[in-house]
Amino acid sequence: MEAINEGSKAEASMADTTKALASTISALPELQRKKGEIDAHMNIATCLLEQIKSRSLDSFYSIEECVMERRSLPKDDRATLTQLMADGEGGGSVDDRLRLFLLLTMHPQPSVTDADMAGWEASLRAGGADLRPLEWLKREQAFQSAVALPSAADAAGAGRGGGVLGAALQTGLAFADKAGVGTTVRAAGSAALTAGSALAQGVKQLLPSRRETAITRAVKALMENKGTTPDEESYGYLDPKLPGHDVAATARVRSGFAHAIVFAVGPGNYLEYQALRQSVAPPSGTQAGVPGAARRVSYGCTDVVSATDFLKQLGELAAKGGAA
Repeated sequence: MEAINEGSKAEASMADTTKALASTISALPELQRKKGEIDAHMNIATCLLEQIKSRSLDSFYSIEECVMERRSLPKDDRATLTQLMADGEGGGSVDDRLRLFLLLTMHPQPSVTDADMAGWEASLRAGGADLRPLEWLKREQAFQSAVALPSAADAAGAGRGGGVLGAALQTGLAFADKAGVGTTVRAAGSAALTAGSALAQGVKQLLPSRRETAITRAVKALMENKGTTPDEESYGYLDPKLPGHDVAATARVRSGFAHAIVFAVGPGNYLEYQALRQSVAPPSGTQAGVPGAARRVSYGCTDVVSATDFLKQLGELAAKGGAA
């Protein structure tokens, strides 16, 4: 009797093992597919990390963020800036250095002297850089300085990086965003952290910042619809429920809006889209209890160009004598 029971247990164990093996075999194609996806993502992440390392994109990004936020460069970043701009000794292509140089032209740093800028410009010219974008930027700044009138608006704009060049800086804000390292580097941030390598530790700063852009501030004000900012009142207001097209400010509905369609007439960029998602319409569930967490923003634009293509467009503008 005991032998029969042991035999039954053995048969049951064998049946369980067979069933488990059959289940594993049936799941093998799905497991292989998932492994293929993981391998593909890791290969992409590895290639991105190699580009980041060879071009020192993490250093460029760190300095660019500091410059665009109008913060003084820390001592280490000042030394890195000198190394990056010295004939590319610190890594980076000629276009990488040119974009950083244009940012420094737009947002001068106290620690960067005119002699430094002159030397770097000569280095870029000697390295074969197309400096027509620099010509366009200087002409645009001169134009904005000439037409800007000292006023209370300029004084108010000074705190936002304005002064007489406030309009120029606002016009060039999209340009400043495009002068960053681009979509692929930002996508590499999370992959780099997962990789766990020494290099990955050095590219943490490539993760998206929460800097607000001009379009972010405008969309946020329009969606809140409180009527408390001059920028908000400068936009047209159409209400299909009211007769006519010119709705007086007193007749405007003051409740907030949950959905906005934002379309940039001209080139758009990933940073603008990311800023809208983070500041205006955060993903559902990421900021529970925070006002605005349920908002939805659809973003579109006429075109999306790479940072290199944008420099080419500025060069074409300079050649034609055009302005923004």
